[in-house]
Amino acid sequence: MAVTTDDAGEEPTESVTELHLGRSDLEMDAIGWLLFAVLAVLLIPLLPFMLILWLIDRIGSSDER
Repeated sequence: MAVTTDDAGEEPTESVTELHLGRSDLEMDAIGWLLFAVLAVLLIPLLPFMLILWLIDRIGSSDER
């Protein structure tokens, strides 16, 4: 059983699991980078079209005022 103290240093907390002190999580890091890469590949080619639609919307909404 692992016994730890909280940040304030008051009473120790008992736990049945081992402590994980700063272990890197390479698996989740790789998944995050993969998701970022897929989204970048999909969205970067669409960026000019989204910019054109945004500009048309801005120009159209300024005429109504």
